[in-house]
Amino acid sequence: MASEEFVIEMPVEGFSGVVTANGLVDRLIGRVKDQLLGLDLIPSKDVVMAACSKAFDDYVVPFDIPMVPNFIEPYVDAQLKSMFLATIDRLYDAVVAKKAAGK
Repeated sequence: MASEEFVIEMPVEGFSGVVTANGLVDRLIGRVKDQLLGLDLIPSKDVVMAACSKAFDDYVVPFDIPMVPNFIEPYVDAQLKSMFLATIDRLYDAVVAKKAAGK
């Protein structure tokens, strides 16, 4: 039986220097990986994907991407989100396989 709750919180304390959209995405991916590996019961993929989509919207979309005009930024955000969610999809499968193998 799977746990059906998955929330991603990313504290902003400790961010220093230049923070990029890609850097935020990398931090989100690492956070998701750490959270999934730390769970005994993995939520369904749909639950994890929905939580990741929300986290992207909460943490990355509000970030202003320097040198990208505001009228283009929503398209850049959409592409980044698509790549992020594809990565999370593969990460989820890898974590489930690793846990199934008992590693």
